[in-house]
Amino acid sequence: MELSILIEGRDRLSDQVYHGIRRAILDGRLAVNDRLPASRDLGRQLKVSRNTVLAAYERLTSEGYLRARDGSETFVDQPLFANGQAKRNTPHTVAPRLSGFGRRLLPPQAIVPRRDLPFDFRPGIPDLKQFPISAWRRILARQSRQLSPSSAYYGDAAGDALLREAIAHHFSQSRALRCTGDDIIIVNGSQQALDIIARLLIELNDIVVVENPAYPAALATFRAAGARILAVPVDNEGLCTDRLPKTAKLIYVTPSHQFPLGVPLALSRRRALLQWAEHNRVVVVEDDYDSEFRYGGRPLDALQGLDNCESVIYLGTFSKVLFPSLRLGFVVPPPNLYQPFLAAKWITDRHTETGEQRIISEFIREGHLARYIRRMQHVYFDRQQVLIESLKRHLPTISPLPAVAGLHLAGFLPNGFPVNELIARSAATGVGLYSIAPFYISTARAGLMFGFGSCNASDIAEGIVRMSKVYEAMARSSSSPVPEMI
Repeated sequence: MELSILIEGRDRLSDQVYHGIRRAILDGRLAVNDRLPASRDLGRQLKVSRNTVLAAYERLTSEGYLRARDGSETFVDQPLFANGQAKRNTPHTVAPRLSGFGRRLLPPQAIVPRRDLPFDFRPGIPDLKQFPISAWRRILARQSRQLSPSSAYYGDAAGDALLREAIAHHFSQSRALRCTGDDIIIVNGSQQALDIIARLLIELNDIVVVENPAYPAALATFRAAGARILAVPVDNEGLCTDRLPKTAKLIYVTPSHQFPLGVPLALSRRRALLQWAEHNRVVVVEDDYDSEFRYGGRPLDALQGLDNCESVIYLGTFSKVLFPSLRLGFVVPPPNLYQPFLAAKWITDRHTETGEQRIISEFIREGHLARYIRRMQHVYFDRQQVLIESLKRHLPTISPLPAVAGLHLAGFLPNGFPVNELIARSAATGVGLYSIAPFYISTARAGLMFGFGSCNASDIAEGIVRMSKVYEAMARSSSSPVPEMI
């Protein structure tokens, strides 16, 4: 290893080496059990004699900073002052003053908690066991063999041209998007898209309209940008467009499968939303996060395909349709926002990783994506039906809200029902449940999200049976409270 030690001035060289190593240990740059360079090597690196380094090593060893092993190797020892003296000896530092953006940031947190129980209804998780991994590996291997110096150069900030064309072709058919490859920008997931949109469009105290309940990561992004959040309620037909304000800068919606309630936005309300946006010059951000999996006939097309006044920014992602660790999505901004969005993307990260883009491009163009979606639509539809029938049979007081797409359903519980107690008691029986309350901006309704993407049919049925027994026991008696699960 190389050790950075500044040698200057007229102090004795061995003292300078001693203080340099001691400071590296106290600062944490050298950790316990790190091996130091041989005295001859360090002397050559620092341009001092070996004896100078040996003198510093011997002094540090006598003070407990270092220890020798086998007579030739030197390691950092456990400091005698590990109880905190080292921290007290560290020079005092002053925390920098954060910007307004920095002060408004919230700590990163999971959208829903992770329970990892045998019968886990965690929403938003696809069935990764069904993914065509062999096809993905073949494409990955082929792409690796085709690597060349030119392919390792910087990529296009807008994304790989072949991928953008493949996305335009696929989503113009499946979601009725009106775009070509030249209208698309590839991003590192929809969260990066939201961040860029917020920085491009939101000034301090601008009004941003959101659904209530809403996706919390979007709220955190808009609040960090300085927006004032105005929440509009959602009912069984989606966003209540008759409650829209007279003025706003931007509105964020999930019209195909509202998060977290799962209801689609009715066609009449889609038209009303677009008319309101045109009349008030409001930008509509359409987050189409998991609508590729559709059930019960053809659902309503994307807002972007209905938009005649270039108000809609469309966000798509591969996290649900493929797998969550794949941080790759795409944006279709209106023409007047394309160049500003592309410039912001460029200064954010120059470009999205090109290798994954090429793999997905081939995956789409060879037909694997379309076949996978067709197959999984049947799988997920069957699971959705098992969930609906199980709730109807065992928990008729919980009526699932209507949903024609996505990987979860939501349902309300009777007013005042202790949802957190139900979640905790169900977890004790191996069932993972998730409340919708954290997604409300104001007063929350008692309800649950039931993710069925990663649960097979038999586990769904068994999970609902176990939950129903807990529910019935709670309904029969006034149980003592149990600790809340968060």
